[in-house]
Amino acid sequence: MQLHHFRQELADRRTQVFIIGFEKEERAREWRRRAQIDFPFLIDLKREVYRAYRIERSIFRAWHPRVLWFYTKRVFRGKGLPIFRADPSQLGADVLVSSEGIIRAVFASKDSMDRPSMDQLLIAIDDLDQFRRS
Repeated sequence: MQLHHFRQELADRRTQVFIIGFEKEERAREWRRRAQIDFPFLIDLKREVYRAYRIERSIFRAWHPRVLWFYTKRVFRGKGLPIFRADPSQLGADVLVSSEGIIRAVFASKDSMDRPSMDQLLIAIDDLDQFRRS
């Protein structure tokens, strides 16, 4: 997760980051510790937010060949495989919501490795700010 490296750029844009996951609290806490993430983590055990934002589940897309290749390289580097305790077929998304609660952009993952770059997110945030001022 690269968001924490851009903490100042996000603060300069008055942007708050929330991470939403469907893991139980102790697992979420462990993930945050390992990833060194201190953004607020909201737990959505029933995946209501995932459904509201139409974030898909797909075993085939979650385990796309490039994802398998990523984990294969990880094993050969001696890092092992992560333990999947929840639903490994749940895809993710990055959603920009305005301060008025309006969804302004959704970056839905095509597979579990597909995330927007920070440059893409910062441009979308800047566009949202321009929209707000007009």
